[in-house]
Amino acid sequence: MFKSRRIGELLIREKKITPQQLQEALEVQKRQGGQPKIGAILVKKGFINEETLTFFLSKHFGLPQIHLEGLTLDPALTDIIPAQVARKYEILPIGREGANIKIAISDPSNIFALDDLKFLTGSNIQLFLVSDHSLKEGLDKLYTISDTISDVLEDIKNLEVDVIKPEEDPDELNLELAAAEAPVVKLANLILLDAIKRGASDIHFETYDMVFRVRYRIDGVLYEVMNPPLKLKNAIISRLKIMSNLNIAE
Repeated sequence: MFKSRRIGELLIREKKITPQQLQEALEVQKRQGGQPKIGAILVKKGFINEETLTFFLSKHFGLPQIHLEGLTLDPALTDIIPAQVARKYEILPIGREGANIKIAISDPSNIFALDDLKFLTGSNIQLFLVSDHSLKEGLDKLYTISDTISDVLEDIKNLEVDVIKPEEDPDELNLELAAAEAPVVKLANLILLDAIKRGASDIHFETYDMVFRVRYRIDGVLYEVMNPPLKLKNAIISRLKIMSNLNIAE
């Protein structure tokens, strides 16, 4: 509450809101258990617009403001900062340069997140400020389907699927049965949805050094997004062929 009042007082000093508006927002925050950020409440009540608030916070805390629209988010960043960490601290990984990880935040007063992220990642953290709305959209874009895919991959670890060696001819019936397994169907659908949501132009299913990998081409760059179990390769590819009305034996 002290942090919220401090930000509110700064906004009053800059004549962005009135004392009455701050008090009303603080009362709303108190009724809701202190969970909503004061800025989000002020925006929702129409006391200040989100663009003005973000610009003010950027200027006051000395953080560069960034717009996420049109920015390509690397799926590999979800391996560095898992969904539960990103949502807990309300942060979004937007890039990496050497030992630096670029993080978008909407609450620059959350210094605890910065210290914890340095410890968790072992990297230097470079902060950028975004609006609360943009942050939530970015989190959904980067993590929502990825979370579900991770759950499905966990479920299918014990799925019994015959591994077909490169020199063996696949049996069409076995391929159809494997492709019809519920987890395989779900994973194939999620991969397609995830690729569309990320704006991928191509999806690459590849075996490299006995590792089955899925890569998306986004803005001309290939990003590795997951490594399903190698035993699922034929089942997943057969499922995609069935969805495309192609001959699964070819």
